[in-house]
Amino acid sequence: MKRATAYFILVLIIVAGCSAYRTAKFNSKYGPVQTVDRTVSAYKPGEVSFHNDVQPILERRCDVCHGCYDAPCQLKLTCYEGLERGGTTKLVYTARLRPEKPTRLFIDANSVEEWRQMGFHPVLNERDQTPQANLEDSVVNLMLQLKKENPQPETELLPASFDISLDRKQICTTAEDFSEYKKKYPLWGMPYALPGLTDKEHKTIVEWLRQGGLITPRPAMSASRKRIPVCLRNSRRDFVSRGFASGVLMVDSSGTAENSNKNCEGGIGHFRSAGFSLRSTQSRFDR
Repeated sequence: MKRATAYFILVLIIVAGCSAYRTAKFNSKYGPVQTVDRTVSAYKPGEVSFHNDVQPILERRCDVCHGCYDAPCQLKLTCYEGLERGGTTKLVYTARLRPEKPTRLFIDANSVEEWRQMGFHPVLNERDQTPQANLEDSVVNLMLQLKKENPQPETELLPASFDISLDRKQICTTAEDFSEYKKKYPLWGMPYALPGLTDKEHKTIVEWLRQGGLITPRPAMSASRKRIPVCLRNSRRDFVSRGFASGVLMVDSSGTAENSNKNCEGGIGHFRSAGFSLRSTQSRFDR
């Protein structure tokens, strides 16, 4: 028993030492880690826009897995703030004897620094802001590149190396430790267990990362979209009675539903006019 314990401690020391060495190597090559203000008032001509170019790709190819509260490694890609927050090995839903501090985006921390204090690691470069470092110190780029180098096998069934069970062990690598991840899981590039991005999609995201992952203020919302939160808030009872919860709306086969709340200005038609489409019963809003 004592020998096994000593062996286990030795392994932990070796692993920690290797990780520390890789971190020191990154520090020497790209500078120390520091949070970065990526906000710019406008992009330069020809630069890739997050809102116009990158976010639509994330919505099509990434949000299906990285859109939930308990997304893999808690990396939420539904918004820029999720990218900035990064990932963590902490599980949202797991057996525990003591309460765990929640990690809700926009609620439990208000800055990148606070997320780092809560154990989240960056997936965008937070070292020297150079084109090379912006790619080599970005987990997002490294994951996409791994998929590019090792495309999804074109077989009827996924290789046994893929684990798609709900309670699978999560491997949340950092840029510093990515070389080890790459050796152990060469097929685990992103999107995980799915075909890779198209060449155009890949190039768009990589170029945005090369720029430094810059972000401009969100585009102004149209007047019709601004009214939607008021509509939802004032007509909560009406929608809940029809199954509206966490973004779910029960509608009949024709896609219509009755709404008697005067503040909602036309009920379901209000959402359609604001650019939302509604699918059949128990579907989600699809924008």
